[in-house]
Amino acid sequence: MPVFTVNIREAFRSLGLFRSCFRWLYQKTRLPLVPLYGGLPVKLRTVVGRPIEYDPDNCTPEQLRDLCRDAIQGAANSNSTQFSFSLIFFQ
Repeated sequence: MPVFTVNIREAFRSLGLFRSCFRWLYQKTRLPLVPLYGGLPVKLRTVVGRPIEYDPDNCTPEQLRDLCRDAIQGAANSNSTQFSFSLIFFQ
């Protein structure tokens, strides 16, 4: 079943400031350190799609991966918008 959460990127954001410094630090240490801000009051809604129907006997893992990817991408495209709450919030 494909599952997608709407507005999840708007709840917690990462700062683009000093991106090159944190990329350098990651390449040296392999520690995923990113300055985050968030906990913004954004409504999160989880969308559960229809079950993915496939034949387990005739379906390779790569075909199943592609079916899952397409189903999740379809749920994301049909249920999300390109509206950025944080841009309005910080103006």
